[in-house]
Amino acid sequence: MQLRCRSHNNEGDRRNDLLFYVLAAVQAPPASKLHEPIVFGIGMALTYPSIGAMTAEKVPAVQRGLAMGMYNSCIYLGMMFGSTVNQL
Repeated sequence: MQLRCRSHNNEGDRRNDLLFYVLAAVQAPPASKLHEPIVFGIGMALTYPSIGAMTAEKVPAVQRGLAMGMYNSCIYLGMMFGSTVNQL
């Protein structure tokens, strides 16, 4: 099977292709939205280790493993459910 490039036989084909590219460009996120994941990443980088350290300090040594396991489970379950809910 050989793939062929579609040639533009008439003006209607060109207009349809132009319309497709214009609509695709409108749907693309603007450059101003790129700062949001950067700010989110910086916030996570600052809070994630700090809260983990506070959790480890405040819990008795015997329960430290359980507390850190619960903390990590809550973080990753939140990420999982958050991305799932976001897709709805």
